[in-house]
Amino acid sequence: MTVQIVEKKQDKDGGYYAIKGFIYQFDLTLKEIISNPGTPINFENQQDIDYENYVIQVKHKETANFSLSKVKSAIIQLFQLSLLDSEKKFKLYSHFKDKDPGDTQRLSERITMDQLDKILGENPYNLDDKDRFIKNFEIVFLHNFDETFNQLINLIKQKYGLANTEIALYYHAMFQTELTQLAIKTRTSRTISSYDLDSIIENNNKVIFYEGYRLYMSEDKYIKLLRDQYFTHRKPHIVPHERIFIIECGPNELKENLIDIVYKISDKFYRDGVQTSKTPAPFICFRNLSENNLIDLKITLLDNNFYFNDGTFFYGDKLRVETLLSDRGKEYKVRLIDENLLKILEGLKSVETYQFFKSTPIEVDYKSKNIKLSINSLENVLKIIS
Repeated sequence: MTVQIVEKKQDKDGGYYAIKGFIYQFDLTLKEIISNPGTPINFENQQDIDYENYVIQVKHKETANFSLSKVKSAIIQLFQLSLLDSEKKFKLYSHFKDKDPGDTQRLSERITMDQLDKILGENPYNLDDKDRFIKNFEIVFLHNFDETFNQLINLIKQKYGLANTEIALYYHAMFQTELTQLAIKTRTSRTISSYDLDSIIENNNKVIFYEGYRLYMSEDKYIKLLRDQYFTHRKPHIVPHERIFIIECGPNELKENLIDIVYKISDKFYRDGVQTSKTPAPFICFRNLSENNLIDLKITLLDNNFYFNDGTFFYGDKLRVETLLSDRGKEYKVRLIDENLLKILEGLKSVETYQFFKSTPIEVDYKSKNIKLSINSLENVLKIIS
């Protein structure tokens, strides 16, 4: 199985390759974590990756041929770090289009004194320091973005004894989400080990499935994975969480799809307490849906005797926050909420948020289990939650 990366014409710029390089670095970080069980791995700290006696910088240059000039600044940075700690080993993990390792795990090269002097230019460094760095420094040429991802997925399968690739992708999404969260924290907090990965799987509180997973798996398998993981009831009793569904809409969504989504979410998660234990009416937020389309949706729901709570009692009424937050009356099967009102949910307890996004997911201000799922249409939403 090969990762399929869709490259649009407008994506062919520095931003696209910077993001791809960052993901490549995350995948290499995860490979180091899994390959060194129990060892704390630092990332985006001294350099891209460092642990024990190793300091590693990562360069992903899939469109360029290798030359020392392409990695000059990285070598200078690593050399300067070597002056601070002579015991460290320094590696430059890289991929260039003319240096693919093929069937081997990796290729490596070392530099000469003449090459180092040329890189450093006029410099005050003594011969012993430079000689020590040359002995402790290695340029390692690794596989490309796609093959590295495939290797990591297989490594996750082996570590956790997983029978299929789909679950390994689910684990990868959780791990990548955690690394993304850690990357914006202080340097001293950017440490993770295989024990932390185990804890992430156990807690499963935050995960983002980006578009790449859908492209990798095929849409049918992607939808089945998400449906099985999040929207399949294995017991008749549903845990009475507050559930928020945030769904990104395009400019020309069919009203029929919006109605079907409301009905399916209600059927799946609302229980009135008559025959089974009660669960709160779920919140639904249709992001970017025009006011006219939202009003039309509400009118159609009411015409069909489907009652909802949107914090008002009549058209033009003021918003009544307490009314919206209350799970008033078993006849109200969902609660409809605008995106700009999501912040009022911060007082709720035991919250799960499911966000379906086409472009970029939003950050929510309230405490919640957050599941963010890439989609390309509202039909995806219907298939996932059905």
